Amino acid sequence: FDKAIWSILPLQDGSGSLYVGGEFTQFCYQTATGLIRMTSDFKRDATFDLGTGFTGNYTSGPGSHTFATPTVLSLAYVPDGSGDIYVGGTFKNFRGSAQKTVVRLKSDGTKNSAFDIGSGLDDSVYVVEPWDDGSGKVYVGGSFYHYQGTVAYKYILLNNDGSVSYNPGSYLGSSSGCEVTALLPLADGSNR
Repeated sequence: FDKAIWSILPLQDGSGSLYVGGEFTQFCYQTATGLIRMTSDFKRDATFDLGTGFTGNYTSGPGSHTFATPTVLSLAYVPDGSGDIYVGGTFKNFRGSAQKTVVRLKSDGTKNSAFDIGSGLDDSVYVVEPWDDGSGKVYVGGSFYHYQGTVAYKYILLNNDGSVSYNPGSYLGSSSGCEVTALLPLADGSNR
C-alpha cells in the first residue's frame, strides 16, 4: 500500500481473507481507491471489483488529520447474513455516482441499492456500527452536520433501507472540533 490503512475486516467464512480500507491509492503498484479484499496469502482478490471505486473527497479526519484522497475509515458487516458490508469514509462518489461517505456493498464489490441514502451526509464518516439484532440498522458517526439536508450533528442511526431510525439533531452541538470516532451499542438488549 502506498498510504495508510485505517480499517481491517476479516471475512466471516474462515478463509483468512480480509477487507482492507484506508487512504491508499495503490496496492502492489496497481490502482486501489481506498478498499480491497485480500486473500489469505495477501494477494488481491479480483472477484471483489469496485470498478472506478471511490472518488471525490471530504478532507476532514479524526482529530487534526486531513485527507488528500478518498479514504475508507470504517468497515462493518451488515448483521443480516447477506455478507454485505457497510463502508464509511471521506468519499463523495462511488462508481461514478454520488454516494456521500457511507455505502453498503455486496460481496462482489457492487453497491446494494436497497440502502439508499439519497443526498447523504455533508462530511466524513469515521465509524459505522451496526445493531446486533439482525435488522440491518447502522449507527454512523463522524464530523458531519446534516443527513439528506436535515440537521444531524455527528451521529445518526439509519434503517437498513437508508431511512432515519433515530436522529439526535443538534444534541452534540455544532462545535467544529466535536466529532464522533467510536460507537458501541449497549449489550443489554435495549438497542441503545
